[in-house]
Amino acid sequence: MDKQNKTLPFLYETVVLLGIHPSVSFSAPKKSQNLRSYSRNHVVPRCPPSEQVLWDLYTKYAPSPRDLFHYWDVPSIYMADLIQEIGRVTPATLSHLLLSADMVSDTSHRLVLIEPSPISRYVPQRRVVTSHVFSLFWDRHIYNQAREMARFYDLFSNPSFASGTIVSEMIFGVRIHQLLKKGRHLILTPIRGRLADGDVVYDDYRTTIMPSNRHVQLGPLAEVPLTDGITLNPGYYYHPQIPNFPTIDSLILYPPVDGKPPVLVIFQITCTAEERAVKEVGLEKINQLVIPKNAEKFLVIVTPEDVKPKITVPRTYLTDAFLANRTPDTAFPVFHLQVTRGALF
Repeated sequence: MDKQNKTLPFLYETVVLLGIHPSVSFSAPKKSQNLRSYSRNHVVPRCPPSEQVLWDLYTKYAPSPRDLFHYWDVPSIYMADLIQEIGRVTPATLSHLLLSADMVSDTSHRLVLIEPSPISRYVPQRRVVTSHVFSLFWDRHIYNQAREMARFYDLFSNPSFASGTIVSEMIFGVRIHQLLKKGRHLILTPIRGRLADGDVVYDDYRTTIMPSNRHVQLGPLAEVPLTDGITLNPGYYYHPQIPNFPTIDSLILYPPVDGKPPVLVIFQITCTAEERAVKEVGLEKINQLVIPKNAEKFLVIVTPEDVKPKITVPRTYLTDAFLANRTPDTAFPVFHLQVTRGALF
């Protein structure tokens, strides 16, 4: 007999042994009323639970028999109560719940199970009730982290703070790295370039025609330190360990799609509309990376919404030989990736 068949009769019998048959229900009593006396006068017929319903609820949340009785037909209410409890628990609090017998809230049994240790039945051990509940807890923790990061970002985006720009740009950069590594669908809008003062200046953001946009679908990427001259492979997020690495904040090698060649996507991240001079030493470092010979190279400027800096590429890099009668947009395409606040957090 498998584990489910062994467990279900016990669960069903336990629900019955609570004193009220599972085919009936009662509305919640007031705090001042006795549960048993209240239930005699507020009974509402219920359909008996199926074994599968009980099993699904039990394997996901491991509720106590009493909670199982109360919530088997309204699991969304149990879920809402559980999420509310999770919202009051930080990783530090959960550590105390698991390690200390003194810190137990009235609903912590929904998070932490206390059971006999396999070493000795006289020694208690504690664990999160199920992996599903732990996943809910950790998802909530990550959400709270993003919300706190958003609060910092909004605070230091205020121009009245002398150091606000530096801090907000740091937060923006950290968050962009997180999002790119998780995987995203990127819509890259071309920035048109022109020759000016001996350099190539990319500052025409008016080209928003859809066919000109490039779409890049990223899956989850493993972060790898970017060092000089390494061989790049798809599926990795290359991030320089030096904060002021010239030209490159991060890059990826996008694999061939629909017959198109692979693309080396070079990200520059900024929060301000100040002019960004692309350093030639950084471009030369890019040339030293080992990539497929037919790979294209895209420089992608990542900014908050409505921030449009002027990008300058030295003419000493974009020589006549490099351009080979091509326009700068064709020979060295530069794209804009705008990130709204809603997409950021």
